[in-house]
Amino acid sequence: MTCYSLGLASDKLTHVCLVVGDAILPFWVCDGFLINHSQKKILTVCPYNEANFHRHQNCLIMSCAACLQLSRQSQSEHHVQDLLEEVLQHIEEYREAEQRAVNTLGSLGTGKSSASTEMFLLLYEFESLSKLKDARAETIFDKALMLPNPTPKFFHTLSVLAIDAPANNRKLSMRALKVAIKLHLQTEQPDFVKCSADVRNLISMSLMSNDQEAKAYFEETLDIIEKIAKDKYPEVELLWLMTKSWNWGIQYYNSDKPVEAEKWCSVSMSFLKYLPVSREEYQDQMMSIYGEILNCIETEAKQRAMEE
Repeated sequence: MTCYSLGLASDKLTHVCLVVGDAILPFWVCDGFLINHSQKKILTVCPYNEANFHRHQNCLIMSCAACLQLSRQSQSEHHVQDLLEEVLQHIEEYREAEQRAVNTLGSLGTGKSSASTEMFLLLYEFESLSKLKDARAETIFDKALMLPNPTPKFFHTLSVLAIDAPANNRKLSMRALKVAIKLHLQTEQPDFVKCSADVRNLISMSLMSNDQEAKAYFEETLDIIEKIAKDKYPEVELLWLMTKSWNWGIQYYNSDKPVEAEKWCSVSMSFLKYLPVSREEYQDQMMSIYGEILNCIETEAKQRAMEE
C-alpha cells in the first residue's frame, strides 16, 4: 500500500486531503507544514513499519512548529489558546507513539527520539505551557536540566520563551538565564559576548522587582570579570554595568539615602577600572560625586552622634 499526499503549501491555513489507499484523511497546510487532525489513522491505514512510524513522528513535530507559528501571529486570544493546546496534544501523541514503538522493538528498533528531537519537543512543550500560564512549565524546565550536554543557547531560548507574551514569567526566565550563564562559564573558552548579553538580561529583570538581588548579580559579574573574563569581557557591556549601577546609586543619593547610594556607586567604580578605552572620560566626574556621597554620610553620622 502506498501513501500519497495531496496539498498546496502557502502562507495561510489551507484545507487539503491526504489520500491513503482508499481512505481520504483531512489535513491543514500552514507554511508548508501538514497539520493532521486525524494522524492516528495514518498508522492504522499504512503498514506499521519503521519508515511510516518515523514519518508519523516527523509530521507531529512539524505540526507543533506550525501551530506555534500560527499562535505567534494570531490576534485572537481564544485562537491562540486552541493552537497551544493542540501543540500539547501533538506532543502527547508523539510520546504515546514512541512508547508503542519501544514495546515493539522487533519491528521498529528503539523508537526513542534523538537528543535534538527531544530538545525541540521540550521547547515546544515549554512554550505552550508557559503561554497557557500552566504550572507544568516548571516541570518541563526541570526536565531540561536533566538533558545530557545542555547548551547555553538552549537555556537562553527558554528564557526568551518564558518572558514572551502572554507568558510573562519573569521568575522562570531569570532562572533559565542563570543556568545559561553557568553553562557559558563551564566551557573551555566562554563566549563572553553571548554570556554578557544573558547577564544584562538577568540584571535588567531583577532590577524590576528586587534591586538588592540585582546588586548581588552585579557583584557576581564583577567577580567573573576579575577571575575569568579579564580583558575578554565586552567593553560595551562593561560600560552598561558601570552606568546602570552608578545611576541606580545616584537615584538613592537624590532620595537622601547616601548609605545605599555609596554601596551602588562603589560597585560601579569597580567596573570603571576595567574599561580599557573610556575610563578617563568618566573617572574624574565619578570620583568627585563619590566624594560628595562620602562627605554626606560622614555629616549624617556626626549629626546622629551629636543628637545622642
